[in-house]
Amino acid sequence: MAYGELKEFAEEALSFDWVQMVDIVATVHRSDGGDVDGAEVLRRAGDGAAQLVRDGILVPGWIGDDGFEPWESTVDESAERIRREVREVAERGGEITLGDIAWFAAPE
Repeated sequence: MAYGELKEFAEEALSFDWVQMVDIVATVHRSDGGDVDGAEVLRRAGDGAAQLVRDGILVPGWIGDDGFEPWESTVDESAERIRREVREVAERGGEITLGDIAWFAAPE
């Protein structure tokens, strides 16, 4: 999946609601048309999400009692955390489901 397509998806989705990591994985999977295995889809999705965080398109965080709560880490720390955690899931042959890794909001 081209980065521009993923960016377009994120910007459009964020205009309606928060985005989950599973949404990004599903978007990459659909775009790649099933031509790559699940672990590679996860790696591509994790790398794409990390770049969207670095580029200021996505703000990672969690959903708490008061709604979206951004992580307190730096942009680079957050991007690396996402990339690392997604790759760990991919390496063990796991899947990302609702609420896993991070939620994302648009910057304020």
